[in-house]
Amino acid sequence: MRLLMMLLALLAGVGVGMQAGVNGALGKRIGSLEGALISFSSEPCHYFSSIFFSVKAIFCLLYLSPNGN
Repeated sequence: MRLLMMLLALLAGVGVGMQAGVNGALGKRIGSLEGALISFSSEPCHYFSSIFFSVKAIFCLLYLSPNGN
């Protein structure tokens, strides 16, 4: 379980690092105000979907483990 949490934290760090590069390129291409609007409006969708799939995966791992640990 600790390994799973460490992997999730690592994945979140990679996602935040990628977001900075995407936001910078998007701001140069369409403008900083429009880029910020798109970024802030799309982030809740990504966060909710990642939380949903992460919780679902954790529950599946807990129920499928032989010892329940």
